[in-house]
Amino acid sequence: MTILCVDDDMDDLELLREAIEEIDSSVVCLSASTGQEAMNLLGNGLVLPNLIFLDINMPLMNGVTCLAKIRENKKFDNIKVVFLSTSLYALNKEKMRSLTADFFTKPVRYSDLVGLLRAILSRARDE
Repeated sequence: MTILCVDDDMDDLELLREAIEEIDSSVVCLSASTGQEAMNLLGNGLVLPNLIFLDINMPLMNGVTCLAKIRENKKFDNIKVVFLSTSLYALNKEKMRSLTADFFTKPVRYSDLVGLLRAILSRARDE
């Protein structure tokens, strides 16, 4: 399984990568610090992730815009996208219904993050 983690907070990005490594060391974890960087990685086509963890508030291209661009390309239709952000309040309910992604608030405790990611990865493998 290959996962792309997109977050402008380097500490959060590192915690996410560490938690994924703890859950399954065979997972290939790519990272990007902006939506634009994520689109560049996806656009080069060398590796397509099975799953993308996407923050909402980022510079240059936020997570919502990044997801819209991902969904514009049929090549990315099978990539599961999960918003993992501290600010889900930024998305209104109507907007949430129109996006093809799951939404979770970033847990404060590392153990809670591991538990959440374990559940998400398990569900992603089953789909």
